[in-house]
Amino acid sequence: MQDHPRRKPAENTYLILGGQVFQITAAITNIGRRLSNQLVIENKHISRVHAQIRAVRGRYFIVDLKSTGGTFVNGKRIEQAMLHHGDKISLAGVIALFRQENTGMLESSEEYTSPLDR
Repeated sequence: MQDHPRRKPAENTYLILGGQVFQITAAITNIGRRLSNQLVIENKHISRVHAQIRAVRGRYFIVDLKSTGGTFVNGKRIEQAMLHHGDKISLAGVIALFRQENTGMLESSEEYTSPLDR
């Protein structure tokens, strides 16, 4: 099955977590302790289904899935936020860096105002 063009992830998109690099290759990446997540983080502070990264038209959004410990982007607690190259994500205190290389995407100073479907 092929990803819908509106949800196709960009190449060279990564999360760096604890010295490990995880390439984001799917339109939706689930993050949490549960083994069925695409990115499993074995940490008691991380919820079973903590957050989700969604690719929408080449842009990436992170959505908190009502986690206990919260999801933060650059120190600000979020329910959902657009991600930019270099953003620091905290999942209940577990730090990850978002990297998106050579994509020509929006810089962090630019706004994207369309709502994200839940």
